[in-house]
Amino acid sequence: MNEDILARNGSIALRRLSNDDSDIQLLYQWLSDPKVTAHVYAEGVPWTYEKVCAAFGRKVLAADSVTACLILRNDQAVGYLQFYPVRRDSYLCSADLIKKLRGAYGVDMFIGVPSLWRKGLGSAALRALEDCLRSRGAGKLCADPAADNEPGLRFWPKAGFEPLEVIEDYDDPSKQAILMMKQL
Repeated sequence: MNEDILARNGSIALRRLSNDDSDIQLLYQWLSDPKVTAHVYAEGVPWTYEKVCAAFGRKVLAADSVTACLILRNDQAVGYLQFYPVRRDSYLCSADLIKKLRGAYGVDMFIGVPSLWRKGLGSAALRALEDCLRSRGAGKLCADPAADNEPGLRFWPKAGFEPLEVIEDYDDPSKQAILMMKQL
């Protein structure tokens, strides 16, 4: 297996985000589509190239706590996934709730090609991630879709995540998110 490939599930693979401009260009292409940004990062507006560089560039790749990946389908990039060990600052919620999440990994993802939505790619990518994290001893996964992200609010429970609490949205604290967890 290519050393940049972290996990596979059939035709779906998770590849580490690379430091070259082609990965940033893909993210820019996806995040400049209003259909995608209607559901991603609680903004509802297309991103600039500079903002994509700042959010996903060298700073993220150098972070030791976040593993940033592209979701590949038949070796073609179709989406983004990141995962990270849950820490005190991972979610905008109470310290007691963070204690309940001890040992969990947070996950954020999106399929960047709207014509591929509702085709099972997100579910397959999540299963690949679950297998990868189980092998690392993880026992729980968390997600925090925005409270107004209807596709996300349908997806995560179908994938076995149970709502825990309404919290402040990490990307926009003036909005709400639903913190969800799945036991692996």
